[in-house]
Amino acid sequence: TSCQFSRDGEQLALITADALLLYEPATGKKSVVDSGKKFYGSPCFSDSGNSLVYLASDDTSEEARCSVQLWERGVGVRTLVSDSFEEPTGRYITAKSAPFFSRSGKRVFVEMEPLRSKPEYEGVDIWKWDEMLNPPMEKAPSTLTKRFQFVIDVAESKLVQLSTSDEDSILHFGGGDADYAVLYNDTPYRIASYWETNPFSRWASDPCCDIYLLNLEDGSRRLLRSRVDGTPHLSPEGKYILWHSRTDHDWHCLNIIEGSEVNLTKGLEYPFYDVTNDTPQPH
Repeated sequence: TSCQFSRDGEQLALITADALLLYEPATGKKSVVDSGKKFYGSPCFSDSGNSLVYLASDDTSEEARCSVQLWERGVGVRTLVSDSFEEPTGRYITAKSAPFFSRSGKRVFVEMEPLRSKPEYEGVDIWKWDEMLNPPMEKAPSTLTKRFQFVIDVAESKLVQLSTSDEDSILHFGGGDADYAVLYNDTPYRIASYWETNPFSRWASDPCCDIYLLNLEDGSRRLLRSRVDGTPHLSPEGKYILWHSRTDHDWHCLNIIEGSEVNLTKGLEYPFYDVTNDTPQPH
């Protein structure tokens, strides 16, 4: 039903109706990795090709809960996360979770989604000015709620929650093997942005955000900058955060280790934004 090559092309993971197979194109050798479940999905090899992570379930329905399984060469199969695991807000591993390895293969990242429901709309809905979503939007988590990201330490089968809010966005570097990542969240400024601009308009500006340093070992976070009026970008080695300010129209760079910030384009003769993009909002 689906397949996935290893990075070097020497192995091919094959999913059939009731099994996960490993096939070596060069030799024609085929072996069974796992069988007996009603569903297998999202096979992903580590860069070395010595490990394979995938989803498995005894249920084929849309609401099926899946486990995260790990196959290791010479070791066999073990469960990293069971299908009974549920995050405090009700999120769990589904067929769409699609786990993947960090570059070294020491970590596996996976996303969990909330329980899907089709609420019946009865009575009168009341929305208050200080609520993030109006009632119909609040009752539609399947389309408006983000998946939460988790990281698994492969050696210890330790699961750490990284996302705790629908507004969390995570930037990784170093192939996901670093001690930390960068997280940004616009929750404190979302309501204000609704009143300042129309978020459903093509002219709308994104709200400001707070930027955090996210510890991948325990999920803790430390505030780096608050009320940043631009979208953060992470440098390849994770040393700097870059953003374009919608207020002063300059590019700012934050040194994560030192905590120092530099305006890279202040005082320069030429603008560093699209001067031909004439819209009624900050550049």
